[in-house]
Parts: sequence; C-alpha cells; structure tokens
Amino acid sequence: MKPIFKINRFKKIDIFSFLFTITISFFLLKGIFSGFNANSNDALSLYIMFFIYYKRYKNPTVTKLAKEPKALLTLSESQLKEAKQKLETINRLESTLKEAEVSQEQFEKTLEFYESQEEQKAQLFAQHIEAKECKKEGEFYRIKMSEDFRLDALKSFLLYISDESSSKIEKEVTALNDKVFVLANEEQQNAVAKLAHDKTNRVITPRVEELTELMLSDEPQDKFVKILSNCLLAKDVSPYQLNGDVKSESNFFGRVEILREIISNDEVNYLIVGARQLGKSSILKALERRYAKSAKVVCYSFTLDESGELLPSMAESLGLEKSATLEQIVLAIKEQEKRPIFLIDEADMFVKHEKERGYLITSVLRKLSQEGEATFVMAGFWTLYEYVTLDYQSPLKNFGKLITLGGLEEEACQQLMVEPMKRIGISYESEQLVEETVKRCGYRANYIATVCDVVLRKLEGSVIEKDAVEDALESEAIDKMLKGWGSLSANREANRLDRLIVYLTLEKESFRLGDVVEGLEKYGLNIDIERVNESLDRLVLGYVLGKHKGNYAYQIPLLKERILEDDLDYLIDGEVNGLKSK
Repeated sequence: MKPIFKINRFKKIDIFSFLFTITISFFLLKGIFSGFNANSNDALSLYIMFFIYYKRYKNPTVTKLAKEPKALLTLSESQLKEAKQKLETINRLESTLKEAEVSQEQFEKTLEFYESQEEQKAQLFAQHIEAKECKKEGEFYRIKMSEDFRLDALKSFLLYISDESSSKIEKEVTALNDKVFVLANEEQQNAVAKLAHDKTNRVITPRVEELTELMLSDEPQDKFVKILSNCLLAKDVSPYQLNGDVKSESNFFGRVEILREIISNDEVNYLIVGARQLGKSSILKALERRYAKSAKVVCYSFTLDESGELLPSMAESLGLEKSATLEQIVLAIKEQEKRPIFLIDEADMFVKHEKERGYLITSVLRKLSQEGEATFVMAGFWTLYEYVTLDYQSPLKNFGKLITLGGLEEEACQQLMVEPMKRIGISYESEQLVEETVKRCGYRANYIATVCDVVLRKLEGSVIEKDAVEDALESEAIDKMLKGWGSLSANREANRLDRLIVYLTLEKESFRLGDVVEGLEKYGLNIDIERVNESLDRLVLGYVLGKHKGNYAYQIPLLKERILEDDLDYLIDGEVNGLKSK
C-alpha cells in the first residue's frame, strides 16, 4: 500500500503508522487526564501496541533502510530476505526499492538466485553477467563471456559454488591454473574474499556486499568488472583488444562523423580505405551494431578470405547455398522485406579479381544499388583505393563515396587511454602524460591500445607514471607494430620505392614532390613521376605521411624516432641498389 502523505518531504507514513499514532495518542491523552491503571485494559492495550510497533518498525534492518535506502545494496543473503518480509509487512518495500534505485524484477531475481540450488544458481549468475555459455566441468562451471565483453583478457573463467569452509575452498581453488570465481555460503563469503583480494592468486571472490550489489544491479557488467579488478592483477583484466576489430561498444571510441554520415545516408554506397589496423573493421562492426536496431534495413556483415570470392559469402548470409549463382542472389535480395545493407571487409582481392573478369559482379551490385534494392559498404586498402581512383574504366569509380581513413580524433584517443583504465580503478599521474602519449602514437588507436596493454602487464599499484609509459613505447610489442610500414604493397619494387622515399626525407620537417625527385636523381634514379606520385599516395593512405596543400609530413612521431635510430645511409644504399638492379 502506498503512503498516504509525507512528513518533512522524506519520511513516509503508511496507513498502519497513521492509525497507530492516533491510537497511541488516544491512550496517552486518556492516561494523562484520567490516570493510568496498571491492571486496566488500557495499560495492557498500550503495552501490546508498543510491542507491535517494536516488532514491525524497530527491526534493525528496517531501521537501517529507513535512514539509508541504498544500504539495501550491502545486505547479506539473510538480511535481504528479512528486509523483504519486514518491508512488505509495513508496505515499505516498493518505496525502499525505488529510493535504492533497484527494480522490483531484479530484486526478485536476486532472491531467487540466493535461494537456488547449485546448478540453477550457476545458470542464473551466468545469465545475469551476460555470459555466452555456462557448462559444468566436474565440480566447476565453465563460464564463457560474449565476444563484446569489455575485458579482452578475460573471456573465460571457472565458477565454483561451495558451502564448505574457507580453508577447504582455498585448497580446492588455489592450485588450479585458471581464474576461479567463488560463491561461498554467507558465513564464509568474506573469508574467501579476503583470500582473493590479496591478488597473489587467481581467485575471484566478492565480499558479501559486493555480491549483493552485483546481483541487484541493472547494469551488472560494470559491477562485475569492478570485482574482477579488485581481485586480479591489472594484466589479467586488461580491457584493451589488440587483435582484430573492436567488438564491444564500450571499447569503441571516436569515428563519430563517419558513422553519422554512413547511417544517415543508408541508401548510398561507401568505400572505406585506409592502412591496416587503422580501424576499418571496427567501423564496420560499429555500423553492424547500429543497423541491428533499425526497423527499415537488415544488415549482413562478413569478411572475405584470401580468395576474395564475394558470392559464397553473400549467398550464405542470405540463407542460400554457397554455390548459389549471381542470378539467385539477386532474386533473394529483391525478395527481402527490408532493404539489405552488406558490410564487406577485406575487399581488395575481390576488386582485383573483378578487374580480371571485367567487373561483372560489381556492375550488378551497382545496378541493385541504383534501383534501391540494396546498399554496399566495402572496406579495403591499396588495391581498392587504386581501382577506385586510378582505373577510370572501373565501375567502382562511381560505385560509392570514398572515405579515406586517418587517425582517430584526439579526444577519442584520450578516452581510449583513460576510460577503460578508469573501469578497473587505474589512473595516470597527469593529463599531460596522456596527451603526450597520444601525440607520439600519431593518433593511431592500435598503437595506443598496445601501449596501455603493455603498461598493465607490468603495473604495480593503481597509478600509471611516465616511466611506465616510456618503457611501453620502447617495448617489443610496439616495435613489431611499427615494422609493417615498409610493406604496404604486394609489389616488391613498389615497396622499395616507398621505403627509399621515407629514408630520403625522414630528417625533414616537411617536403614536396620536387624534393623527392631531386633526392632520387642524386642517387642516379630517374623514376617516372607517376610512380613517385603513386608511392606518395600509398604512404599517405598507409598513414605514414600526411599531405596538406602539396606539403608532406610524417604522421607518427614514434615511427620517425624508430627509423632514425637506424643507419640511414646504409638503408638508402640498399634500396637504391635494389631499384637499379631491376
């Protein structure tokens, strides 16, 4: 029953309280004017009323929640059950849940979780933290998180549910070479949590109040990540994904303008080109997540393999046999209730084959798009860019709008460094450290993520200092990422020219086309100007160089630093001799 009025805006009085107050007042006034008689029914009634009041209103848990409703989040299993019973009796449950910001549904689910037997409890726990799978493995349960779970370093762990003593639980779980999340009984939970919170093992156990807060939360992954970071070393809870596209929305930062443009023009084809690991695949994944909420389009997303064959992937996504013909695929597209949008990653080999067969498939896709039957977003690198910009006979020339991918926005880079760290309780010693790191990485998200991950693997404490970042910037992991800049093309001679241009201009703050030609001629190389321009375009597309009003400059200070550490004269001679020998 809802309160009928308020006192001082905050203290709510239900009907029982109101009647109780009136009755007590009546007996007190009667006693004052006529005198109390210890043997009278009045005294007995007053005693009974006070007894009822104490039992219903002066319960310690109820009193605690009356003062601070959010204390509900810290109650143990038995206290939570008691709170429900007492609050329902005095019609305060609904108002208390509302003030504690806990939904009625989640409150009931939490009680169900606490009252469940082992197997059901495991399933309810896995469901609540949004796990993909929960399977029994002997005395344990294997929990597998979904692909978009924000901690890339923890995709799987064991769940152990036990009513045994903390000492026995310790013997069972500490010897395992796996991360183990422990759910003990109410009396043992905090003792096991103490074991887990020293971080010298791989045991994960929340304190009683942490478990209740987790189970009552409507956003459980935030609480779950906090528990993990309290129990594990920073390297074990790294939120940074280093391989492949970013699958979790919480770990995707920036590219706002690109996403906004493509989504707001979903009848326009787009061709996204850019260097490897610059974020093309992550953009396609972000588009896929957003299109999944659309009522007017259906999204099909796939990555082409090395063969570059598009039709089998399109057929499979449409529910056809892989061997379906182009005509069958076109018919299936036209029969779709919603207009399909195809997100096609790694499209370079496909467009190379298309040129060899006269752009047969591309012409059909273009016609489907012009008729409003389908939309296509392709992502690739140099081959796609080359055939779109340099092959004037290609249907790709006007197939879609070209988006050349550059570095991540500065604000997004800073968020990438700070926000995931904040989720696991880690900060930087200064904002300046973040800004300097972002600039040295040239606003490349994969470099920034790698630096952060390397820092976490050696971090002791919760504050990242400059020395730790400097060590990460000099790490082998960063060296491996930087080395790919010299192999942007599938053509060895093109790569030689790319590298030579870099070695000849590296010590300049900026340069122009004429500077490159002059440098090549100095070493006796008279290379066609079109090849030089093509090489410069490739270095710009590969995000080695930037171009503004005919001036070229290096995009990534860290890359420039690394190359300058080498013997440039030796490197130049090697590339010059290689080009002259052909």
